[in-house]
Amino acid sequence: MENSFQQNADDLQTLLNQPPSVFDKPHNPYQQENNQPLQLTAMQLFDIPKPPGDPDLLVEVINILIHRLPYSREVIDQILYDTFYSHRFIQDCAGRHSNIQRQMLNLWFNLQLSLFPAHSATARFALIPDGHHSDWVRLIDEMVLPFMIAYQLPKPVA
Repeated sequence: MENSFQQNADDLQTLLNQPPSVFDKPHNPYQQENNQPLQLTAMQLFDIPKPPGDPDLLVEVINILIHRLPYSREVIDQILYDTFYSHRFIQDCAGRHSNIQRQMLNLWFNLQLSLFPAHSATARFALIPDGHHSDWVRLIDEMVLPFMIAYQLPKPVA
């Protein structure tokens, strides 16, 4: 039995030492090939670890809410606890890739904007799904948050 184990180990080592064939599929399904942009589905992106240097949009949104909501810090903390931190979309995006965070935060913002019977199309259009993250953060700050403040949002959502 020990010889069989050693033979398997030797065979594996031999395979590992061989150069890869051009017909071999990459071992990492998310690996970039031929210097082409990496295209992932949402589920693939949801499962990959957050890369170093990837912006944390969740932290940026929290900072905007803390600094821009016109209430005392205690009231803001309670509002965020009741409406933000406890929501599934927010919990699911913590520690995820920034593109996943953006999509989950956009869902949360859209849900909040739908709570008030006012025309919120301008604020909703600011929730861009693509583009540079700094533009997305700026649009949240300049277009979405003023609407939310004007209509006393965020509110708890089931």
